[in-house]
Amino acid sequence: MVLSAFLSSRAEQTGGSSRLISEPCQSQCRTAVASRAANTIICSVFEDKNKLEVKVGLAFINLGTGEIILSEILDSQTYVRTIHKLQVFDPNEVLVPAQSLRPSPNKMAVILGSNLDESVKINGVEKKHYSESYGLESIEEMAFEKDVNYLKEVLDEKIYALRALAGGLRYLKLSSKWKNIEFRQYRFRYEVPESTMFIDSTTIKSLELLENLEDKHGTSLYKFLNSTKTKMGERTLKNNILQPLTDKGSIVMRSGAVKELMEKNAVLLDVRLLLKDLQDLDKLFALLLMKKGSGTEATHLVNQVILFKQAAVTAQKISQLLEGTTSPLLQQIQDICGDPGITEVKDIIDECINEDCNWASGPLDLRNQRMYAVKAGRNGLIDISRQAYKASVDQILQYIEEVNEAHENLQIEQSYNSRRGFFLKVQQLDESELPEVFINTKSKKTYKETTTLELVKANARLDDIAAEILMLSENVLDDLTNEIVNYLPVLFMTSEALAILDLLQSFAETSLQWDYIVPEITGILTIRSAKHPILQKMIPNFIPNAICSVQETSRFQVITGTNMSGKSVYMKQVSILVIMAQMGCLVPAEYASFPLYNNLRARLCVDNFATTSSSFTTEMNEILCVIEDADEKSLIIIDELGRGSSLNDGFTISLAICEHLLNTNATIFLSTHFHKLSKIMGTKQGVLQNHMSSSASQNGTLKMNYRITSGIIDIRRYGVKIATKFFDQDVINRAYEISKKLEELSADVNSIDEVQLAKERKILNLVKILQYAVEHDEVSRPVLLLIQDEFLAE
Repeated sequence: MVLSAFLSSRAEQTGGSSRLISEPCQSQCRTAVASRAANTIICSVFEDKNKLEVKVGLAFINLGTGEIILSEILDSQTYVRTIHKLQVFDPNEVLVPAQSLRPSPNKMAVILGSNLDESVKINGVEKKHYSESYGLESIEEMAFEKDVNYLKEVLDEKIYALRALAGGLRYLKLSSKWKNIEFRQYRFRYEVPESTMFIDSTTIKSLELLENLEDKHGTSLYKFLNSTKTKMGERTLKNNILQPLTDKGSIVMRSGAVKELMEKNAVLLDVRLLLKDLQDLDKLFALLLMKKGSGTEATHLVNQVILFKQAAVTAQKISQLLEGTTSPLLQQIQDICGDPGITEVKDIIDECINEDCNWASGPLDLRNQRMYAVKAGRNGLIDISRQAYKASVDQILQYIEEVNEAHENLQIEQSYNSRRGFFLKVQQLDESELPEVFINTKSKKTYKETTTLELVKANARLDDIAAEILMLSENVLDDLTNEIVNYLPVLFMTSEALAILDLLQSFAETSLQWDYIVPEITGILTIRSAKHPILQKMIPNFIPNAICSVQETSRFQVITGTNMSGKSVYMKQVSILVIMAQMGCLVPAEYASFPLYNNLRARLCVDNFATTSSSFTTEMNEILCVIEDADEKSLIIIDELGRGSSLNDGFTISLAICEHLLNTNATIFLSTHFHKLSKIMGTKQGVLQNHMSSSASQNGTLKMNYRITSGIIDIRRYGVKIATKFFDQDVINRAYEISKKLEELSADVNSIDEVQLAKERKILNLVKILQYAVEHDEVSRPVLLLIQDEFLAE
């Protein structure tokens, strides 16, 4: 069974002026270097503007890992899903058909440009290069042989994705900027948009999924959950936060694996220790995909081979470590890491490279490593040259010792670097200069660097011998790496498995520390004693809350409450727990049950008396984006709807929006300062009224209880009470008088019997839950007991 069947894909994210550069591919004139390519992702975008529907093809080409991710999206007129993908993979450069940029940028180019970081360039590629047939030919030629048939099948009729691929590959081929970066093969992957949850850019920012809004170095969900030990694990975590899973089987399998790691703490500790020393395997193995000379200097081949061996050894140890596990996902990781191909890679390396040849970083160690890396007997000429090399080094060391004896007063030390070879360090002299025998002297803070003519000549002879050994060794190492290339599919699968294991252990580590529980995946959102994971860490006595939403009776929840009462925190908490659950992570609660959402939209604001609210126009534009694709698989969070508007306009428009959203059958948590909105919506089926409770003291101050409670807040004039901290008593007294008169004028003579309505709603809610329980075996006994307790308590 393929690992990716259980897991979401892995990868590497408004406003601002457009940075559109309408330049043909041939105009790029900078020479490519491997160090730049290692952190470069190029995104090729194709859209046929002649079609009525908005369909976009995307190809993300990662020059650091040799991976190409393809996707085809049926998007909206505002390209929100395309922008989401760009934020997930965070490209350095975006390619669009040149016609999209000239004579002036079209709508897609303008929208993409305004939603990308200023450092991201948008370049034009002639439309003729976006050829479907060239894209398909490229897959047949450059994909792993075992993947070709699968890719051709999954990309059948995905014309836009194939055209985006063709445009990107032609750009790389024609651009002088990347002419030195050439892969013999790529790892291709097609991402199905429906397999992951869609989270738009505004939601990513407002929920602080990747970055804290107030402090760039503050805690975000990504930083909080990140206990990964590898770069692959970091990328996997980030990708899963931005694209949680939507497949129940995959989610359950992940959470089961996390739970087992928590229960087997010794295994968890050993896994963390083994992963700690791993290099970035995606980038390491990608070097094997590159044609000779395009990826790295030949002098680093030995270190790379050593890292290949270390990766193989680590994989073998992890396979042995996971032998006793029972989780299907951990067993699968164990099988992949124990693949015979991994053992064969290690054996191939051991046959060629000395087993005591270890990673080297110092210049002299690195040179000696290269000189003695290949086993004796593999090449007779190397053996002979090594004897000459050893003799030459011994002569140099002997000569330095003689110089030291001849100049005892100078305190001479030998030193070596890759540029000068062997040279001398002499303690800094204050009064006299060095004797004439010393040349090419450079002064440092506490010593002088110098050499002699004899030493320069000896270094030159040594360099000649080393160059010959290196040339002969390169041939052996090239043959070795060419053998390892045959094992690339299993090596990359191992990298994928270790990245997922790193993600799982990171979840387990966090869950152990904060005593998280395994959530159930059902059709009901029910959480007992839910906590905000980040605030739980920051606030010692964080107050938990219950969360419950049932499609027929409480899918739309209107939340009222005073300022600073915790409405925003509560709704943000709902979103974050849903994301964590659909990632396969455990959650902070006593019990949790989740449905699966395909779409998450959050529009949150922060109580801050020092700043004004966002404009009404901005708010309405954001709400429009929320409305356009809301359905029963959507989770929508809206904080203070109508906040940026006048009283009458805000109320009427907010009511119209709420009625429309209710008809979409989406799960909605909405806070508002319009109490009448809550009363009117509360009469409709599927709507539940809640409030964050507060207590008023005799002196007029408010105490926040931070508890979600049914009904509308019963504290009157709480805004005036909060304002007592800021204004004189005369102003406050006048505010109370005006508030009282307004309440008398707006008294509703046709008030609804709210007590009777509440009783009927509770009964209907219970009926619907029990009906669901009868129809679905997945509802567990704890859920039913929780429903019983809450019904009786109310």
